[in-house]
Amino acid sequence: MLDVYFAIAANRVLVDTRTNQVSIIDVYEKLEAPKFPVFLPKVTLLFYLSREANDPQTRDLTMICDLEDQEIFNTQVHVDFQSSLTNRIVLEVEGITIPKPGSLKARIMDKDQSLGVLDLVVEQQTSASLKY
Repeated sequence: MLDVYFAIAANRVLVDTRTNQVSIIDVYEKLEAPKFPVFLPKVTLLFYLSREANDPQTRDLTMICDLEDQEIFNTQVHVDFQSSLTNRIVLEVEGITIPKPGSLKARIMDKDQSLGVLDLVVEQQTSASLKY
């Protein structure tokens, strides 16, 4: 059975081709905007997956992102564990529009089963939270 160990949203996720080490830059703890809808030029999602030894090495999954009950987007994700029991999914989402404040959820799905969810709060900035 596949499982998501952790999921992170950031501006950038870099994978060093020589060492295979991951660097996560500008982590999004929450998203704030002065007004809605708001356009985000780029969000990078990192999901760290594990599988059991008897699970297939490859799997076609779906990443669904929604805000409350409104689907923002979805995409197909092919995962190849290459004989390992763990793998990373790094998805760069370019040009996403967030229509309103709420709870933004990015789910990795195996057919109808959710493997894990990244939950990110989207808030409207108040005058006290605006930085000049």
